[in-house]
Amino acid sequence: VLDAGHGGRDQGTSAGSILEKEINLSVVKRLAGILEDAGAAVLLTREDDTKVGLEDRANFANQKEAEFFVSIHCNYCEDDAGVIGLECYYRDGSTEGEALANQIVSRMEETEENSCRGTRIGDFRVLNKTEMPAVLVEIGYLSNQGERMKLADEAYQKLLTPNGHRN
Repeated sequence: VLDAGHGGRDQGTSAGSILEKEINLSVVKRLAGILEDAGAAVLLTREDDTKVGLEDRANFANQKEAEFFVSIHCNYCEDDAGVIGLECYYRDGSTEGEALANQIVSRMEETEENSCRGTRIGDFRVLNKTEMPAVLVEIGYLSNQGERMKLADEAYQKLLTPNGHRN
């Protein structure tokens, strides 16, 4: 299950006209297409600009008995506009979630076009309520002007998906 964070009235973080919810959905749809082309069965918690509750997202994944849950978000740092990079969170005690987070970060570190800040334990409802390995990926910081412009660019979004930097 792929989860595009936020949606509907919940725009997530923003900077000017750039909205987190739109970037999240764009990246998730691109990722879903790539995974489906590779033969994976992919379900989305939302396919358009609708609000889905946090527990509803986790319940959906649990009811569908998903093998993995990946939630995509953008970060924001009010204290330091210089902070950049992808971060991947997993639930405390989930060795499979930690392994998935490490795989994602390792894959992202292979490209020079983005920066990674590593993996961390996260206390997020979508991680704590899912029954399968789950990660929440903060794909970058909208508070940083350079990273914000990259995150809003489709070419850069392609780099955030499997094999994106090879095409």
